[in-house]
Amino acid sequence: MAALGLASLAVGLAAAGPAVAGPAVLASAAAAGEPDGAPPVSLGITSVSPAFAQPGQRVTVSGTLTNNSAAPMTGLSVQLRSSGTPLGSRGELQAYADGNDLTDSLVPGAGETLRGTLRPGATVNWSVVLQPGQIPMTAFGVYPLAAQADNSSLAPLTVSRTFLPFWPGKQAPDPKPQQIAWVWPLIDQPRQTLCAGLTSNGLASSIANGGRLAGLLDVGSSYATTAQLTWAIDPALLANVRTMTKPYRVGGTAGCHGVLQRASQAAAGWLTKLKSATAGQPVFVTPYADVDAAALIRRDMNPDLTRAYTQGRSLAGTILSRDFSTGPQQAGTGTAGTGVTGTGTATPSLNGMAWPADGIANYAVLENLAASDGINTVVLDSSTMPPSPQQTYTPSAQTSTPDGEGPELNVLLSDDTITQVLGTANTASASKATAFSVAQRYLAETAMIAAERPEQARSIVVAPPRRWDPPAGLASDLLSETLDAPWLRTVSLTGLAETAHPAGQVHRQPPRAVS
Repeated sequence: MAALGLASLAVGLAAAGPAVAGPAVLASAAAAGEPDGAPPVSLGITSVSPAFAQPGQRVTVSGTLTNNSAAPMTGLSVQLRSSGTPLGSRGELQAYADGNDLTDSLVPGAGETLRGTLRPGATVNWSVVLQPGQIPMTAFGVYPLAAQADNSSLAPLTVSRTFLPFWPGKQAPDPKPQQIAWVWPLIDQPRQTLCAGLTSNGLASSIANGGRLAGLLDVGSSYATTAQLTWAIDPALLANVRTMTKPYRVGGTAGCHGVLQRASQAAAGWLTKLKSATAGQPVFVTPYADVDAAALIRRDMNPDLTRAYTQGRSLAGTILSRDFSTGPQQAGTGTAGTGVTGTGTATPSLNGMAWPADGIANYAVLENLAASDGINTVVLDSSTMPPSPQQTYTPSAQTSTPDGEGPELNVLLSDDTITQVLGTANTASASKATAFSVAQRYLAETAMIAAERPEQARSIVVAPPRRWDPPAGLASDLLSETLDAPWLRTVSLTGLAETAHPAGQVHRQPPRAVS
């Protein structure tokens, strides 16, 4: 196999590291007036149904309450907190999640007293219904919402915070929907050296029912068309799964002698399903084994990167029966004045798309990608190219930057905060409350973006962590919310890159970050 020549390089230089740490992004469980030390109970919100409020509609808030103390407790109650004033910015949203901006108060009549005794270590479910008008919401936006646990004396023990978007419908002019594009990553760790077998058999559980890659493929195939997903696939993953469709060896070292494994029916089924799910859908491939382009370029290993792209595209094309080759770049119609310097941009093509490790790259990396690897569009993290000057709203995700070779490079900026939010539930064992908080925070972030300038249709790019491992149900909940939210309209990455003069596009700082 031609791709095996890249195996040693792939193991050493694949983009395996986590994203750069950022601020806390989830709704906190900070206590309101609780005494020093850990509270005697833990409180979690597991559902808000429906996920956003509308005029005349009831909203049911549900969750769990656990007794963490060594003594039984009676007379516990759960009260809801909120406000009739929406949060004013994404900064205020973050401050409320962190417990630093307590702009809420108890909602009269919105509570439940728990019956009986809660034994030490026991957990009870609770549910409170918000009736229409209990929170005087009138303007489109994101409103604070929290659950507070009280003891028998009605003293607060702890608080769990989340958010409640409100859509006024016909009561107010409709905000223009924001275009939103999802990157859907199918990327694994390197599992091959110069030996024909695999270094480990960890992929077997990942592609089996209930596994990480099986789950992402199942959800992606269900929403590929309606959510206009853009698949990002590692050719090395395809090669490794194909290896498993026949008897293969695992763990070979000297002489490449490993433990022989039977051919995997799950591997054959996974590849068949992937080929069907992505047929006719937007797909781009990473370099072989998702090697870190910035690291290779910095080490003057450009030929290795070019080989990783060339052989990766060829291998992916063979397995998925489609053409991933790149043609010569051509000047487009231009986006003068909207990028860093901005004149014309390269004609966008998914085959010429790159997604550097952690969405981070500097000008030198982009120049090399454009010169050697046929790249005309890159997906970068929004923190890599902040607006210049800073804005009071979230600009559109599209921009451009010189590539040093000809037409400018198209740049699509994934929202850094949303990426961090998704990353906080990056393990299959995450609790139901954690999964809910991610889904509700994602919905709140998109609503806040729309509410910042409701008269202006802008764009959002969502890029989960490359090796995303969401708990069961979260991925489908996020895509379902994307389709149901009236302030969002799905589009592919290509659709965004092809827009000549996007609304809400601003001048941005040139990319200088180093991964």
